Amino acid sequence: MSEQPDTMNLKIIIDGPFSSGKTTFVRAANEREAYFNFIDVAVTVQVDCISMDYGRIEIASDSALVLLGTPSAKRFSFDWLISKHFMMGYVIMVDTAQPMTFREAKYRIAYFRANSSKPFVVAANKQDKPNAWSVDDLRMALDIPPEIPVVPCVATDKESVKRVLVTLMDEVLKTLAADNL
Repeated sequence: MSEQPDTMNLKIIIDGPFSSGKTTFVRAANEREAYFNFIDVAVTVQVDCISMDYGRIEIASDSALVLLGTPSAKRFSFDWLISKHFMMGYVIMVDTAQPMTFREAKYRIAYFRANSSKPFVVAANKQDKPNAWSVDDLRMALDIPPEIPVVPCVATDKESVKRVLVTLMDEVLKTLAADNL
């Protein structure tokens, strides 16, 4: 699928620890079945296959949101820095029912805060699970400052995914308005 020159694609990175719901989030948001790009990458002496989830939401005839789900493994974190140059914002997915992933989520949040000035939101995913942590408890556990939105999410639910993306777009617009002052 080639991009037409007069089309504006607004790119959003979907990141998070393994099994946090990135692929499910992209699939729920996507207008069509999700596309998956597999790329063979030589890492030291072994060849790994990494995938980046791809989703597209048409906003108007000449613009779309493009969602790019990143690989979970830290060894592919080089992609995070490259991505910051073309993305408009990002979503950090956190599996609120799996506290063992919180350390990795906290690392990713700190990494993006330190290395990118782009706005982001934290999606407190799997809120439909009986053992899911509340948004307030998650914010405290991950030491997320109050200015960073933490949005309850169920990645299998289109409306929930839409709320996360709308919250991110609000943050993007705030940043653009502040930059133009």
